[in-house]
Amino acid sequence: HPLIGKGEKFAAKQIKETNARIMSGNTLENGNFTVNESRFLVNALRGLVECRRFLKLTYVLGYFADFDRVPLMKERFECHQGTLEGFTEELSGHLEKPDLEMEIQQVINLTRTTETYMKNLVDYIDNEMI
Repeated sequence: HPLIGKGEKFAAKQIKETNARIMSGNTLENGNFTVNESRFLVNALRGLVECRRFLKLTYVLGYFADFDRVPLMKERFECHQGTLEGFTEELSGHLEKPDLEMEIQQVINLTRTTETYMKNLVDYIDNEMI
């Protein structure tokens, strides 16, 4: 997926900028978030980068996997992968919003949901595909 590289770069830039604001005591553009919330945003951005990297690996795995040996394996894999892609993009959309428009609780919830679905896909690969 060609946009993932751009998404990783964007998130890396946001991590750097947010960390700089935390260090300077200016927690985000308008002081809209507490230091803890700002740190959570950094963790959410790091999780987003990790998830995008993991998704890249799943595209390779999906291409080379031997789906013929188990009925419905490809459909299940693509379902897990698609769900993770959807939550990843939704989280990314929230993290790209300006600070005043960002809903921190929504970001927290989406970060946890994305982490859970990434773990579910890892478990599916480990337990069902390998």
